[in-house]
Amino acid sequence: MNTNPVLVRSRRFRLVDILPAALALLCTGCTGVYVSRPIGDQPHALVPADWEGTWTLGKGALVAHVTDAAGGKLHYSVTSVRDGAFATTTTEVVVRESGGWLFANIPDESNPERYEWARVKMANGQIFVWRPDQEAFRALVQGGKLKGQLIDKDVTLEPLSAEQMKALTTGALGAPFKWDEPFVFHRLGD
Repeated sequence: MNTNPVLVRSRRFRLVDILPAALALLCTGCTGVYVSRPIGDQPHALVPADWEGTWTLGKGALVAHVTDAAGGKLHYSVTSVRDGAFATTTTEVVVRESGGWLFANIPDESNPERYEWARVKMANGQIFVWRPDQEAFRALVQGGKLKGQLIDKDVTLEPLSAEQMKALTTGALGAPFKWDEPFVFHRLGD
């Protein structure tokens, strides 16, 4: 069984598969934190030269291609071996920004009315991905600081207001990301 997090398709942490962006994204399990529409105040204009190419995470790789630079959209493809044959999966990522932060959003395969997401940052030919902390977001919803639904272990946030986005990006809502567990993608050729 292949345990490479980029090549294994699962519902959990699919956003990490995504990125170089997003590029989202999530590898060995689900973040359990979703949004009902892509998070971020506005699309992040993508510079194709920065985002396109082959990105690696461990022994896995994905290829990213910008499809709508002004709209912050790109596709990434992952090729793996399934049932003895090569299979390629392509996913769209929507990169949005708020308060100087970038967020990668991808449609949830199991529920097309919500998105998986993560905080992302590009620096020096690398993309850093921080997943939302499920328990921290659960507490924010339970405490009334954010609106959302709690179903089983999953948290689905309602669209965040400009004030809530500012609170998220300035730390006023605490530190609800897995800061000590980033996924780091490296672009080949850099």
